[in-house]
Amino acid sequence: MRHFRFSWLLLVLAACSTPRPIPPPLDVLPPEVFGEAHYVSFTSADELAAWLRYGRPDGPAISAHRGGHGGAFPENALVTFEQSLRAAPALLETDVRLTRDSVLVLLHDETLDRTTTGAGRLDALALTEVRALRLRTDAGLPTDVPLPTLAEALAWAEDRAVFTLDVKRDVPPAVLVQAIREAGAEDRVVVITYTPDEVATYLRLAPDLNLSISAMSAQELEAVLALPGFDPRRAIAFVGVGRVPPGVVERLHGLGIRAMAGVFGEDEARLRQGDRGLIEALRAEGVDVIATGAVEAAAER
Repeated sequence: MRHFRFSWLLLVLAACSTPRPIPPPLDVLPPEVFGEAHYVSFTSADELAAWLRYGRPDGPAISAHRGGHGGAFPENALVTFEQSLRAAPALLETDVRLTRDSVLVLLHDETLDRTTTGAGRLDALALTEVRALRLRTDAGLPTDVPLPTLAEALAWAEDRAVFTLDVKRDVPPAVLVQAIREAGAEDRVVVITYTPDEVATYLRLAPDLNLSISAMSAQELEAVLALPGFDPRRAIAFVGVGRVPPGVVERLHGLGIRAMAGVFGEDEARLRQGDRGLIEALRAEGVDVIATGAVEAAAER
């Protein structure tokens, strides 16, 4: 583990080729609230795979959906990733899309309207135009925080964090793999897949990468397990939102695969208000990782 002060992070953010420095959100919490950041560092995809295995006591228990967000912290932003890591040793789930000039950036929606000061489709803008935009909070308030590129995020994550990359349909898998290779980021990424066909594609392109597979039914899980070359030692599995399919978690654990379930929408809103009933129920059913944007609330004991 390596620990850095939040003020040091802000200096780094300001130097990441952005048009102007990035101040902290107005209600940023001081490091003393959660202590130092929960950083992790691995030297290879193999080391990362070992950390992700079921039964590893120091492995991840929370996945920060869209990097974690809420209050003054916009989704899919470097400053928000840092805040999430001050709350918990979380995986950082983030979304990857392409600009008009084929630069990979972090954005969930096809359009810019909801989360940025821009409008229209992201793929209608070149990176230089995207750089002029700023992210908005969940309440729609503009911040001084720009959209990161994937390259910037992967560089920031070195010796700090592990990303799970939700790769949108406009991003060819080969383009994503090339970006990971160029960044030397195999030790800090997990690629999210949704279908057995997507798993097969990444097994062909980059069999050394760690994957998040979809296991929302026993049939779906068995289809992935039957793929030639699939290695359960390089996978975590998403089992559903607010629910656990019968028998799947036990099957996953028998293979050494960590199970993850989502707490989103109204359930996430209740979690932010202190209702931990769903999390406790999911944990009781064997879920290892809770995926939610309410990282601080999920991390409370």
